[in-house]
Amino acid sequence: MKKSPLLAFAASLALSGCVFDSSTTNSGSKDATGSKVFVLGTQYSDAGGIAALDRVVGDTAISKAVLNLTTSDAVLDRDSANGILYVLDRSKGTVTGRKASDLSQVVLDASVGGDANPYAVARLSGKLWVACYGSQYLKALDVSTQKLVDSIDLSAYADTKDTQSVPQTFAMHAWNGKIAVVLGRLKGWKPGDSSLVLVVDPSTRQVTRRIALPWKNAYSADWSGDRLLVGCTGAWTTDDYSAMVLDGGVALVDLAAGTVRGLATEQDAGGNIAAVAFGPSGSAYVSISDASYANSVRTLDLSSGALGAKVSGSASVSSMAWSGSTLWMGTESSTLLRATASGTVLDTLQTTLPPTALVLLPE
Repeated sequence: MKKSPLLAFAASLALSGCVFDSSTTNSGSKDATGSKVFVLGTQYSDAGGIAALDRVVGDTAISKAVLNLTTSDAVLDRDSANGILYVLDRSKGTVTGRKASDLSQVVLDASVGGDANPYAVARLSGKLWVACYGSQYLKALDVSTQKLVDSIDLSAYADTKDTQSVPQTFAMHAWNGKIAVVLGRLKGWKPGDSSLVLVVDPSTRQVTRRIALPWKNAYSADWSGDRLLVGCTGAWTTDDYSAMVLDGGVALVDLAAGTVRGLATEQDAGGNIAAVAFGPSGSAYVSISDASYANSVRTLDLSSGALGAKVSGSASVSSMAWSGSTLWMGTESSTLLRATASGTVLDTLQTTLPPTALVLLPE
């Protein structure tokens, strides 16, 4: 039986597995070997669902449910420089930071507004900036007082072809004393104008770079130094939901140069781009959703834009991350796979709930 298109779209949002590194070290997804691996699993229900945070121990074991949440609408982010793991409750508009070394130590617990839909964070100069998918503002929390103290209006960068007023900022990164943000710019649930990458100077509240991406509906992102990898999905299906639409692709952005290069297209991939992650030097991983909404992973050469064959063991992948020596893949069957760079599975670990996000923090 074919999934309901709306349910499939909602599931794809949850299963993108994006990891946004917001540390000021600009380390992207390239954490050192031996990093802590945190796994967020979710289970949806009409009552709001639940989520559980697991932690991988020594690569081959899992401490299950080290944190339980009474929502399935949560995402993870991190501050690698300070060893902080952030849980963002999108439905409640809350941002909670915990010491990765001891999750019982809550260092921040604040609200950015119940309808703000927080998606990612970036710490810069004593402030924690929050990307809000449901708000036209980037919002800043004072890390000492845990109060909202600043905001930057991005409404001028919302969809320019209609009256859409929310720019849908879903990813952000502290970069060279500024904040880089990715805007999806939807019109309701459908693609609106072309997606954007903005570099914002918080001290002046000015946008210093505006980079238009080749495709609409930027949906997943990963960072590595001056580079940003963005997966753009475009439209998921036709208006009558009868067929998949392959109008997106993967873009590589050079933040320092202010340039963008289109890599593989969804036509090349044979499916919708569901998630992207930097991999070993010169390569990346792309999660691709097929016509049955099952996600598999392929390698991507960052020079040629060529997609490799599907990595072994990557059926029904819901999240992924590269640790510097290991490819981690979460699956919809509540398992976490530890694999080589080429995707050869080394271990299969059982998780509390189906993984929807992986975050790596240095030991």
